[in-house]
Amino acid sequence: LKDYDLFITTYSGSHISAISRGLPVIFAPLYYQFPKDLESLYNINNKTMSLSYAESPSSLVKIIKKTISNKQYREELISQQLNYLNSFLVDNSQVESAKLIINYLK
Repeated sequence: LKDYDLFITTYSGSHISAISRGLPVIFAPLYYQFPKDLESLYNINNKTMSLSYAESPSSLVKIIKKTISNKQYREELISQQLNYLNSFLVDNSQVESAKLIINYLK
């Protein structure tokens, strides 16, 4: 991941590693059960990841272009994802372990 500027995934737990490295992650669960899986396992949907959740191929292209060309959008997207990650870790880990991980990521 250290060699990439952008991480695009349909459905993968690797998004956690990418977010922790400060990479903008774009979610493109366009087919099959991916939208349900993302939501049930990670609470990711078009509301929790409003800046990076593509619901169609055309919205995917728009998000990619905005993330690459608009610095402010990219920063807001990364901020939204870091907030998500902090919340996800706290909700799904022992509190002390989550604090250590969050502090490490800062």
